[in-house]
Amino acid sequence: MLGTRRLVAAATEGGVAHLIYVSIVGVDRVPYAHYRHKLAAEQVVAAGGVP
Repeated sequence: MLGTRRLVAAATEGGVAHLIYVSIVGVDRVPYAHYRHKLAAEQVVAAGGVP
């Protein structure tokens, strides 16, 4: 997730118009650690301010 935070920060600072992050439908309902981390990364992107 730290890498995602850095990516969002760099996109914001660089004036990027859009940031695409591939999601998985239902990722919030799967109990695996990988999916918990993916969901957290999606939340970072959604809150990052780059559409």
